[in-house]
Amino acid sequence: MDTMHALKSTLRFSSRVIPANVVREIIRSAMISSHRANAVAFQFVVIDDRSILDDIPTFHSSAQMVLDAPIAILICGEHADELSKDAWFRECLAISEHLLIAVQAHGLGALRLSIYPVDERIDGMQSLLGLPRTIIPVSLIPIGYPLDDEGYSSRRYNGTKVHYNHW
Repeated sequence: MDTMHALKSTLRFSSRVIPANVVREIIRSAMISSHRANAVAFQFVVIDDRSILDDIPTFHSSAQMVLDAPIAILICGEHADELSKDAWFRECLAISEHLLIAVQAHGLGALRLSIYPVDERIDGMQSLLGLPRTIIPVSLIPIGYPLDDEGYSSRRYNGTKVHYNHW
């Protein structure tokens, strides 16, 4: 539970390189969380090319922290028809939460940036990374060693938001 309560959005990263085995373990942990064991409704793109990372804020105005992050992981939904849209979208959101927990467990910092459903962001990512049209970018997670202990935590308990049996 400590990892869950300690989750926070990291906005500033050091330039320290994240070892490849740590990146694989983070993705492995996120994949294990998949609720659809036999359905492959998601894909990951690991972005560690500085020039690609530097291009992301040109079409995603909230992605300035990507300029400092040594890597970002893009979580994409893969769909063949409209009927599966809700399923792959929910799956990608669950995977992104598990990925954030795995990042925190490794002593790293991250935050989730929404790509889907904003057309400019979807088109920008698809163009920048050469994604097929059936691969829909959902969330971008910049990852790195936090530059400091500061960060935005949106996970504060608020008892006024909890209701039992009735409103």
